[in-house]
Amino acid sequence: MNNQKKYLIAQLLKITNEWNVYKLSADHAFFILRARYKNVSEQEFDKLSKELGFEHYLDKIVDIYDKYLTSDDIKSLTAFYTSPLGKKIGNTMLLNELSNVAKNWAETLNEKCFNLNGDI
Repeated sequence: MNNQKKYLIAQLLKITNEWNVYKLSADHAFFILRARYKNVSEQEFDKLSKELGFEHYLDKIVDIYDKYLTSDDIKSLTAFYTSPLGKKIGNTMLLNELSNVAKNWAETLNEKCFNLNGDI
């Protein structure tokens, strides 16, 4: 995917507030995992954050939009969501697959923390 399309998708995610939802989801996951895996150091969590943090999570979301939508589709959606009608409804498109990405991402992060924590 080219940088222009990635930018258009990021703008769409911000307009629909999905960007904030995904950021809060990532932050919340790390908060929960830090509380759960007390044997994992802050340094190890920082490393995990760089490896599997919000940017990694967001890249997976952007890839799904890229898979299903053209640049023109994204421009049309952006125009729609900035219209009066578009502002009234939330973006539910691709929800199932996006939810699966969230679930898989959280499971991968949890597994890594579990392994770092030394639980048996």
